[in-house]
Amino acid sequence: MADVNVNNRVRNSLTRVRYFFGQLLTQRDLEAEQLFNLRLQRLIQRETFGTGTVRGLKVQPNLDGGPTPPTSVFITPGLAMDPDGRELLLESAVCVPVAEQPLQPGNFPFTQPAPPTDPASLAAAVQARFATGSTTFDTTRLTVLVNDLGACGLMTQAQVDAFTNSGNITAINALLVQITPSKPALDPPDTLAAFLADQLRGTTFVGIQYAETATEPTPAVLDASCTDNQCFPARTQEAVLIVTSADAFPAVDDPFEDFRACLAAGPTGTTQDPTVAACECLIESWRDMAPADIECTTSFPIIALAQICWARFQQPSGAQVTAISNCPRSIAPGGPLTRIIGGGTGGNLPGPPGATGPTGDRGPQGDPGSRGATGPTGPAGLFGPTGPTGPTGPGAGSTGATGPTGPTGPTGPTGAAVTGPTGATGPAGDTGPTGPTGATGPTGPMGPSGIGATGATGPTGPTGPAGVGPTGATGATGATGATGATGPSGSGGPAVIEQFTFVNDADQGLTGNVANNAFVATPTAGRLTASPTGGTYLLFWSAEISRTNTGGGNRLLARMRNTTANSVVGNIRFIQSMENIADGAMPDDSTLTGINSSGEVAGWAGMLPLTLDAGAVTFELEFAINNNSNTGTVLRVRRQRIALMKVH
Repeated sequence: MADVNVNNRVRNSLTRVRYFFGQLLTQRDLEAEQLFNLRLQRLIQRETFGTGTVRGLKVQPNLDGGPTPPTSVFITPGLAMDPDGRELLLESAVCVPVAEQPLQPGNFPFTQPAPPTDPASLAAAVQARFATGSTTFDTTRLTVLVNDLGACGLMTQAQVDAFTNSGNITAINALLVQITPSKPALDPPDTLAAFLADQLRGTTFVGIQYAETATEPTPAVLDASCTDNQCFPARTQEAVLIVTSADAFPAVDDPFEDFRACLAAGPTGTTQDPTVAACECLIESWRDMAPADIECTTSFPIIALAQICWARFQQPSGAQVTAISNCPRSIAPGGPLTRIIGGGTGGNLPGPPGATGPTGDRGPQGDPGSRGATGPTGPAGLFGPTGPTGPTGPGAGSTGATGPTGPTGPTGPTGAAVTGPTGATGPAGDTGPTGPTGATGPTGPMGPSGIGATGATGPTGPTGPAGVGPTGATGATGATGATGATGPSGSGGPAVIEQFTFVNDADQGLTGNVANNAFVATPTAGRLTASPTGGTYLLFWSAEISRTNTGGGNRLLARMRNTTANSVVGNIRFIQSMENIADGAMPDDSTLTGINSSGEVAGWAGMLPLTLDAGAVTFELEFAINNNSNTGTVLRVRRQRIALMKVH
């Protein structure tokens, strides 16, 4: 065997604690032990499963046919993986609010100049009631609206087909007359069809996110008390956050995307062997080690589970959720799913060429072809053909008579005796009976003696003499003291036991004719609807606000309002001397590319403790400008965020 060259040993970043007797273990040692297991576990999970749902986590309207809550859905137990191999484990079903409380539908029929009877007249009626300026609404845009509402479950497939195939407007007309007439100001790319759809239905995206919580506050050994902030969490509780949003979650990178694209491209070179192709793709797709987060302050990616449609107006059935789309969603493939989809090792690659099949039966003879042109005359032959044989001449005589038989000749000698070949061997006979058993052989010599067992224990020796001096008399037992009073129970450490969040980072504009001396929400409202169980909560909010050049020097105002109780819980006003931005968009502050853009971006954030009863409650961010009714964009808002937390 060749000598081992120890200089070829390459170390990796994984280390684990090596224990020895008398070792002093510190926090650093124990964290190193956890870090070794976490990094290796998440690396294997990331490379084995990928990103997305492993099993379960279905979003559905009820559990086992039980009651269907009007504005909530259930998520069944299951397991998912995030892109870094963190396990997202939901051990029991959870109910999640996804829809706002329903509104009472209006009744505003189209009557001018006459009730609509077909798609063209209905589109014209919608144009007259809702369109402003150059906004147009025709039958093509009406069809887009019908398909949108059909996909969200506000129209049945039969109603959509009746509209598409025969121009039946009964169902779509019944929905449109519920909307209060208005003239919305639409900023491109917003369309009137999208505005009308938003008045009739809402969309909520549901996702799951890894979370950690520090628990079990414990005093340090050097100071056995929980005063002066000397207690420290002794456990890390793994959890998941169920996240809802009106906008789609940011796309999550799929660690298997490069591998999937490589397989789809097929094998390189001339080989068609799927095993070789899979090998070529695997050796090109290493992505470094998976992280392990010891601290509980990291923000983790959200894995999308479902898109939900719900009706804004009260439904006859009482259920506001109209459609749940669980698939497509990110799926963590793992071994079983790869075999199901790919049918074996090769995935979707072509297998090697099979053997040539047998020759098929001969097909029927085709029709005769057309006669070809006559070829040129060949050269003359050297000799002509041989003529026919002439007839027999008359000169031949007749045959003479037969002569007499001659005498018999003598007998010839006897031939030599020759032995014929041996015949074939006959078949074998039956096996004869078994013979008698032979006599038993002589007994072999005796083996050597074994070692004997240990003998019995000898008798116990006599007891030694008693110690010197007599034993003193036992003293009387003292009276038992009274039991002291039990001390008060210590308070538990802080922990978030209930949380609702809303995030909308979109850059949105408000026009003066809408926000002039009036508080209004952005087109996609910064609005959080929650269903707390009741108690004391912390409400957090924040937003970024800018005034545009069209906004001039007018003052900006903002407020946070509890729309359920119709009460303002926080407000602010921005000074008139702030520097304006361009009308089209807010400066990009995420990089240095927008450092030279003009204008100020003012941040507004607030926090308020408040007591809430159990039940639905809605909080909304609203904005206004004083004395500016310009129809252009006067202010812009982005990064609207609201959180409601119950802390124990």
